[in-house]
Amino acid sequence: MGTEEPQTKLEESRRGAREAREEAISTIERLIEERRHLIPEAVAGEETAYERLVELERLVHEARVRQELAESALQELDRREQQERERVAEERQRELEARFDELVGDARSCLGRSRRPSTF
Repeated sequence: MGTEEPQTKLEESRRGAREAREEAISTIERLIEERRHLIPEAVAGEETAYERLVELERLVHEARVRQELAESALQELDRREQQERERVAEERQRELEARFDELVGDARSCLGRSRRPSTF
């Protein structure tokens, strides 16, 4: 049960980071589409269209930063998950080695007893 809780938290964190990334990408796409429609008006000299273009550029930049942060969070989560897998594998390896040593000791003990000269 101890490994399930961190795994669940990791999955929740990963899901949240993915959602944040997808939301940022969607926002960028929407803003770029809006910008594309405003460019002709801004070129024609409409001041409000130009101001909105400047605002859109700022919003696109912010969304890209959020996207990068979400991607960075996903990479960090992947790194942590890999470290946890390695830690669990090392722990399991130690357990197996200890069990192997125990079995070898038991086998040697059994062999030692069976080699005693019999007294008939």
